[in-house]
Amino acid sequence: MAFTAENMRELWEFLYINQEHLMLPCILEAFDLITKHHQNQYKVKGWKTNKAYFAPPKFILDYSNDYYNYKRDSGMSWEFKRKFSDIERALCMLVGRKFETITSMTEVYDRTCHFGEKMEGTFFIGKMHKVGSFHVWWVDPNVRDMFNATVAQHRWGWLPDK
Repeated sequence: MAFTAENMRELWEFLYINQEHLMLPCILEAFDLITKHHQNQYKVKGWKTNKAYFAPPKFILDYSNDYYNYKRDSGMSWEFKRKFSDIERALCMLVGRKFETITSMTEVYDRTCHFGEKMEGTFFIGKMHKVGSFHVWWVDPNVRDMFNATVAQHRWGWLPDK
């Protein structure tokens, strides 16, 4: 394929037409990350506040790995920061915002992080605990509802009536 203006227009048109299909795997992966810690469904640490079938108003994530379990005061692992950033990128695609324009939780963590104190980003309010758990609340319930509805459209019957 030649590098021409016509081919570039066709590429951009293809990307624009298929943007929903391109962003859907990102949203579903973000949903799986949020719901992963629901009462040991993946044989990992789980919490009752997390739900397996929708993103609740509050959820808890495990931000530690083996090294950080050994040295608990070290904070978020690089892998956790990457995964949480992926969740925020998926939400940006969902609401139509550029990732560079939001205040991400990893950015807030890098600037001012103290265990037990709340940190506020564009989509989430978070609170880290030294035991390796990161408690997260949604800032805007409408974004959470949109996120849950998008997942429910592609995973049949997962949302409750209420």
